Amino acid sequence: MRSLILLLGCLVTESTLTDPCGNYTVLEQPWRSTDCKDTDCSGQWMCDTRLGKAWYRLKSSGGWKIPEHVVPKRRCSTDFTIWLNGSHPTVGQGEVTKTVCFHGKTDCSYTLEINIKNCTDYIVYELKPPPHCQSAYCTDPETADALGLNDHSTQQSTDPDSLSPTPSPKTDTQYKMINVEVHSKMKVDDETAKGIVLKRLQQMTDEQCPGKSIDLNQVDVQCSDVDP
Repeated sequence: MRSLILLLGCLVTESTLTDPCGNYTVLEQPWRSTDCKDTDCSGQWMCDTRLGKAWYRLKSSGGWKIPEHVVPKRRCSTDFTIWLNGSHPTVGQGEVTKTVCFHGKTDCSYTLEINIKNCTDYIVYELKPPPHCQSAYCTDPETADALGLNDHSTQQSTDPDSLSPTPSPKTDTQYKMINVEVHSKMKVDDETAKGIVLKRLQQMTDEQCPGKSIDLNQVDVQCSDVDP
């Protein structure tokens, strides 16, 4: 009987980018800080009606989390401030739906439901555009320390283009080395063994991750015989 050790280098890609922790847009907009009164940080009233529904990571000297408390009006460089009515999820809770409040005539004049996920080192939000101006999502400046960003300015360009988020370079593509031992009573050449193993690994992946499109692509293979 022939034994064959295969060390496969596989690119594991999730074509639909289902995990928001690996598929988000960074909003580096310090004017969202609750410390920003009126237009002091932005030079103009800001509004998120142009913000498309998508996953975002808040990352600036103004903070990286939406406040979990009532935010007064005319803060965060906007009139109707948006804050989180409740607490952020833990890592173990995964993706959850939470309510955000708009501070208008009352602390919570109207609400929106958004999805949030704790990615251990940061939070991502599936934000939705507010129904009207001037409304914007706020950030808690007390969370800026966690990213070591307090040495940056809290000023923001008044250029309208500054409202457009910058795509994150983060990718969900991962490179994995897989050690596989194949035993065969009949002679199997290296290429055939590689094909069999890759096919079986793909089947196992599909069975373990139903509903997800995860492709295994062979990028490197090392083979060696082992004495029976």
